[in-house]
Amino acid sequence: MRTVEDAQRSLQRYLAEAFPDWEVRPWADEGSFELPAIFVRLNGSTSITGGAWLHTVEQPMRVYAYPVPEDNVSASNLVGLRLQETLHDLFAQGGWQSGGSLAAPLRLPLWDWDGMALDDSSDPPRGDRDYMRIALPLTLNQQNDPQDQRLVIVTADLRISWGRSFRSTTDETLVQSVRLNQTATLA
Repeated sequence: MRTVEDAQRSLQRYLAEAFPDWEVRPWADEGSFELPAIFVRLNGSTSITGGAWLHTVEQPMRVYAYPVPEDNVSASNLVGLRLQETLHDLFAQGGWQSGGSLAAPLRLPLWDWDGMALDDSSDPPRGDRDYMRIALPLTLNQQNDPQDQRLVIVTADLRISWGRSFRSTTDETLVQSVRLNQTATLA
């Protein structure tokens, strides 16, 4: 059905494929992690617009990226700036997509995770036209940890939207018949 969970898990998968040596998971306030790591967090209310059968869903999300610190603050800041550029390129210009080709600019693949456990590593289904759109502006930021300036946190704020259609949940047919009445035309 293209839920918010599908969107968040799809963004996580996209990032995990782009950063294969990094730990990528949903944001959690609890638990430890090893660097490098990326977390994806829902960052605000879900907005749904549209008509009775077709909706546009928009969900703000924030990506937190924690690279491995360097020996000094300057080198760590440089790594953070390079990471910002990598994230920019990945989102704004297109990047990894299943099959090895590049994703379209400002588009992310959207997989259907319905019924799949969080630790399920099998490939979820995805249609050829199942994409999420990234609305501009794409905001990237870098901060240093106040307790250890060598630790850098790079954030990316995204507004992601996708289409979602609703069909009747009953077995009844919406259109039972269509009848065409032919009329004579006058010349």
